[in-house]
Amino acid sequence: MRYLERERPFLGICVGMQLLMETGEEFGVHRGLGVFEGTVSKIAAEREDGKPERVPVIGWNTPREAFPNSFDGTPFATAGPGAAYYFVHSFAVQCASKAAAIAVTDVGTTQVTAAIARDHIFGVQFHPERSALDGQSFLAGFLQL
Repeated sequence: MRYLERERPFLGICVGMQLLMETGEEFGVHRGLGVFEGTVSKIAAEREDGKPERVPVIGWNTPREAFPNSFDGTPFATAGPGAAYYFVHSFAVQCASKAAAIAVTDVGTTQVTAAIARDHIFGVQFHPERSALDGQSFLAGFLQL
């Protein structure tokens, strides 16, 4: 927490993003760091239409802006539109504030948060370190903050 208070750039990857939330539901309900308001919940194994969902989610996905211009001034800006990232997760973040979620993606028929940001703090559900050139571009953009 002291690091975050010093206003240095911070990037939470996968579970690192989830820990930034207020609560998580893995192995019971537990408190997170509370940097962002919201929860982390297990992705449903069944879609709304009754079809099974593949959980854990494993594979490539292309996050999109959660709201107009939400990528501006973030590492997503360096990777460019259409960048694909590698995801591996069974849980998803639900932000209390829509402004905190800067990127979303789809898991089956459900939209989930792919990235959160506020000031100098970023969290991503995907693994940029495993995402080839798009991941390198994202990390290069983060290092330029």
